[in-house]
Amino acid sequence: MRGYTDFWLQDGSFGRIKNVTLGYSLPRSFTNKLKINRIRFYVSADNLLTITNYDGFDPEIGGDGLNTRGIDAGVYPVSTQYRAGLLLNF
Repeated sequence: MRGYTDFWLQDGSFGRIKNVTLGYSLPRSFTNKLKINRIRFYVSADNLLTITNYDGFDPEIGGDGLNTRGIDAGVYPVSTQYRAGLLLNF
């Protein structure tokens, strides 16, 4: 019955940086010497930072929409992912 009392209630407000991508394309003067149209380097991150005072794993807990809406069942948060890449256009 703990879902029907405010004894367990916490502030679930949060701020999250979901997607960040930084990239750099080499100048055409350099790529033309290599006979390549474009060279681009990039790094990207998903779910980079979450700012909250919430005590659980993830303040974005969800639920099934019926009986457990807003109740944190200890579901693991979304993972942070990092990527780096090189884009070549010939």
